[in-house]
Amino acid sequence: MSDNRTEDQLLTSIKARQGRVTLGDAVVDTGLPRAEVEAQLRRLLSLYKSHLEVDENGELVYHFDPSLTRRGDDGRWLYELGLKAWGLFKAGFKVTIMVVLVVYFLLFVALIIAALVASASGGRSSSDSSPSSGRRGFPGGGMLWWFWGSPSYRRGYRGSSSRGFFSSARRDEEGAPFYSKVFAYVFGPEVDEDAREDEKRLLAFIRANKGVITVADVMAHAGLGRVQAEEEVARILVQYEGDTHVTSEGVILYTFNQLAVSAGGRRSKRESPSWERLHEPRALTGNSSGVNALITFLNGFNILGALLAPGFIMAQLGIAATPLTLFGLAVFPMIFSLIFFAIPAIRWMLLKREQAAQARENARRLVLGEVLGGARRGRSLSAAEVVREVSRKWPASAAGEADSAMIRERFQELAREVEGVDVGEGGGALQYSFPSLALELEEVKRYRALIDPAELRLGRIVFSSADEDTGLDDFDEQLSPTPRAPMSERQLQREAPALGDFDAALSGSRPPAARDDEAQAALDDFERRLRGDEGASAEDAEVEVEEVAQKRDRRS
Repeated sequence: MSDNRTEDQLLTSIKARQGRVTLGDAVVDTGLPRAEVEAQLRRLLSLYKSHLEVDENGELVYHFDPSLTRRGDDGRWLYELGLKAWGLFKAGFKVTIMVVLVVYFLLFVALIIAALVASASGGRSSSDSSPSSGRRGFPGGGMLWWFWGSPSYRRGYRGSSSRGFFSSARRDEEGAPFYSKVFAYVFGPEVDEDAREDEKRLLAFIRANKGVITVADVMAHAGLGRVQAEEEVARILVQYEGDTHVTSEGVILYTFNQLAVSAGGRRSKRESPSWERLHEPRALTGNSSGVNALITFLNGFNILGALLAPGFIMAQLGIAATPLTLFGLAVFPMIFSLIFFAIPAIRWMLLKREQAAQARENARRLVLGEVLGGARRGRSLSAAEVVREVSRKWPASAAGEADSAMIRERFQELAREVEGVDVGEGGGALQYSFPSLALELEEVKRYRALIDPAELRLGRIVFSSADEDTGLDDFDEQLSPTPRAPMSERQLQREAPALGDFDAALSGSRPPAARDDEAQAALDDFERRLRGDEGASAEDAEVEVEEVAQKRDRRS
């Protein structure tokens, strides 16, 4: 049966049971084999918002969002479309900025000066004396020379005095070009972020903890609420082929053996918890106040020029008020300049909203640190105590400020999520303990302690393609399309007892039985050919087989 058909049947079962099913439920509802249902349920965990639960008897429950919302599918297509549209607009606007902002500034400077001169002389000048005369070049050409700098402005970076206004302002103390400051003024500072940084940090956290985590661990690492952490664990469980283990106390442990072993032989360094990685406010422009003032002046002057163009500039210079001239000198520069100011104004409002959300997130992370610390030490906590400690630890560089009401709200919310127990009043304040959280932390700590660090390192290499050994000839021959001659019936009869005993020893199902001399010799010969080591004895092989089996049993 196709995966799509199986998925449809499972989704029907999940919907009928309001999103909560056991493996037995799904098997009964679909009539499909258990192995196929289990594989498809694990697949659905990665496709739909979901998490795992366990009852007091150790039964796993697959809990899906009742609406069966796909991960990242709650309006994301519209969000991605908006991002693409914004990227196109941003790229086009960046190209236009330097042309419009600078050229219009120079144009309006020249036109206003020309209009003032014409107004002072009592009207329009004759063609041979007008500042706009073709024989005198572009209006305000000397101003353009001063503003932009002479052709030698590039030498000005190396000390030439003929650099012009823009040339001198072109690079700030950090050496960034002026146009990048203009872009940052409108769109914000460019931040080189790794989109996979959070994922890599999470995987390093799993490896640092011997490949064993709980939902509480993910809460501590990512600063998530209980429900969000359960959904995150379900995602990585499927995406990175993890497994689950239910302890005798009913705690679900999530194991990632393949992530734990490193070829480097060293565990990842400890990842700092979320309450040590608080959000910091983003800068609006990243520019100095002087650069921002200069850009504001340039664009503000263009607005002034657009306002003066119809009634003063065009009238004094005798420019006909055609639709084209009105659009070029008044409408277009006005619209452009207003958008130029509107974008950072909107970003400022959005940053304020973002900082408020970051402040709430920072409060949750710091409160989480207090709650987990109390659970580890077996201490009960009051809201007043948590508010006092979080306010004391709130760094000045973090987004937002410590607000007592917000911290108290985050504490009460977290207490409900992790099933905090009201233990009465102590010192006049309501106290909460967190036995479920403490049990979860204790169980995963105990399980990690049972893992031998040697099991997280690579073992002895027994085969490498770089080896130039005659044993590789036999190995290559097995892979060759030319088949070897089959064993005769007599050879099979002679090898069968030895192969059976060797397989049993390798699987750990039973120790090798006593053998007669002929069977023992056959096994010795088989082991030497398999290992490519003529000097190894059968007893050495048996010892190694038993060590491998014991190590595998400890891992399982």
